[in-house]
Amino acid sequence: MLKFEGDMQFRVRATSIQLLRSAPPSDQGKSGSLTVVGVLRRQNPKIAEDLKGKLSADELREVEAFIKSRDEASSLEARVMALRLPEVVANFVSMLDGAAEEEKELLMSYAKIAVTDLRRAINRHSA
Repeated sequence: MLKFEGDMQFRVRATSIQLLRSAPPSDQGKSGSLTVVGVLRRQNPKIAEDLKGKLSADELREVEAFIKSRDEASSLEARVMALRLPEVVANFVSMLDGAAEEEKELLMSYAKIAVTDLRRAINRHSA
């Protein structure tokens, strides 16, 4: 469960993100409760019009800030992975050298797909 600024909380699931509104604690000593206000797709989170109607202006800003922070984190993660490509390839080669025959076949099939994708990307971006 992720707590951002304000009263909204975000529960990240495998394929979705639940938007939770926290209710203030009652006067009778009970703790506050959480209510699911809506759900976003994790892959491509967009705020639907009907969901916008359920959220206050502050909550909408919180959700938008949360989505923006996740997008920025995903971009940084992709950049790190791309910059680590030589290290990943070196690890792959050393693992391939010591792999069992069945595992070697699987690894080689992954490598062929990756090399094809890399060649396409290199050709597309070469001058």
